[in-house]
Amino acid sequence: MTLLSCLIIQLFWAFCVKGQGRNCSRPPILENGDITTFLEKEYTSGSFVEFKCQKFYAMEGQNRSFCDNGKWTKAPVCLEPCTISVEEMENHTIVLNERANENTLQGVFLKRGDSLEFRCKPGYVLVTTSSESTFTVQCNENPIIYPECRAPCNITKQQLEAKNLLLSNGQRHTHLIQSEHTVEFMCSKGYTLITPSIRMCVNGHLDLPSCISETGRTCSRPPIIENGDITTFLEKQYTSGSFVEFKCQKFYAMEGQNISFCDNGKWTKAPICLEPCVISVKEMENHTVELNERANENIPQWVYLKRGDFLELRCQSGYSLATNSSESTFMVQCNENPIVYPECREIVCDLPGVVNGRFRPQRNMYRDGDVIIIICNHGFHSHVGCNIAECTKNGWIPPPRCSST
Repeated sequence: MTLLSCLIIQLFWAFCVKGQGRNCSRPPILENGDITTFLEKEYTSGSFVEFKCQKFYAMEGQNRSFCDNGKWTKAPVCLEPCTISVEEMENHTIVLNERANENTLQGVFLKRGDSLEFRCKPGYVLVTTSSESTFTVQCNENPIIYPECRAPCNITKQQLEAKNLLLSNGQRHTHLIQSEHTVEFMCSKGYTLITPSIRMCVNGHLDLPSCISETGRTCSRPPIIENGDITTFLEKQYTSGSFVEFKCQKFYAMEGQNISFCDNGKWTKAPICLEPCVISVKEMENHTVELNERANENIPQWVYLKRGDFLELRCQSGYSLATNSSESTFMVQCNENPIVYPECREIVCDLPGVVNGRFRPQRNMYRDGDVIIIICNHGFHSHVGCNIAECTKNGWIPPPRCSST
């Protein structure tokens, strides 16, 4: 029904009832709105008043209220606008894509249902799966949700000088890098880079690499790491800027750089070899679990798991996961904490109740794989024509039943 049709029907109804029924007193007051028609002391039945909401307030309902036999019909409601303050925009590092409201110094008012386009502040990057640089927010009854704008990284000339660093072009100047972008560094002449040269800016944070002098004091024998070895040739003395490489023993995971540098008579921090997780066959048996596939042929009684690595296990035959019986396997990860195993529960089936029949053998408990034979009474036959049911993790399959022919 069109708006014109609604108005015609309302006017026709008002004309038909005008003068009939009791009069109405003063019309309802509309919060954040005004009456646009002339106010009277009394209103005859069928007469009406019109309403208008204040600026930025959206009207919900009809803009008219009728006097109906001494009572006013329902008045509209003026819905509050969304207010976006300058401070809120600053906190979310956003600006209007176009000047949509001349009074932006005090904030932005957005009518219910209306939308407004924003963009991140210059240098900031919108976190989105698309290539869009702007985004739209809509005013409704819920608080406005803004996407994330990530900050750039600002590298100053003074920071580069303090770390004896140059940009990859061999120059040293202030450089702005957008979030998720990378920049490559190099050391000044007479210095050696001891950390990766390529660094990424992540939401305003970037770790500068380190350089050490090649003309400092020499170092004596390098540090020894537990459960690891030095792979480079050992020397009596090492010049500043030289290095040794480390390797951890089998199943041990390295934490830190695999290189230690001689820095003016002192060695930089050596890596640590983290112990693996050791899972014995007895431990697995105690938790009624086993390897999903044989992961280590050389050590049948022990399984070694490197830090951070995963191992796929399953419940032993006749058991299923207590939390999710539909899953047949699960993963455990080696970290600094003891391995936590989920509970494997024995698969048992309840004593079946076969209506219009019986079954054998009779037992107090049925376990996974147990089979019963169903014997139906005369005139009845077993379900789907099969007189055998098996106990599984999903119960009796097929369900033991006898139905009439």
